[in-house]
Amino acid sequence: MYQVEFRPAAWRELKNLGKRMPPADYEVLEASIDALITEPRPRGCCQVTNTPYFRVRAAHAYRIVCQVKDAEQKVVVIRVAKRAEFTYKHLP
Repeated sequence: MYQVEFRPAAWRELKNLGKRMPPADYEVLEASIDALITEPRPRGCCQVTNTPYFRVRAAHAYRIVCQVKDAEQKVVVIRVAKRAEFTYKHLP
């Protein structure tokens, strides 16, 4: 079992998305994040080019960018955003 943590910016992004997207999509997004506890690299996830981060598809057009720390059994959510080119720019 992995522990899921959020960077402060990712937490704000998630809460802001909850105000703008349909409730059903938001529930799918939250379920995708919760699923990272048991499967930190779910089927279909990809590593973001030239970074240590992984991209997870969630809620149709949304992406979760996270870093998996296997030694610590931890998943750190870096960004939660709608799928777009800027989603992957300026990652920490």
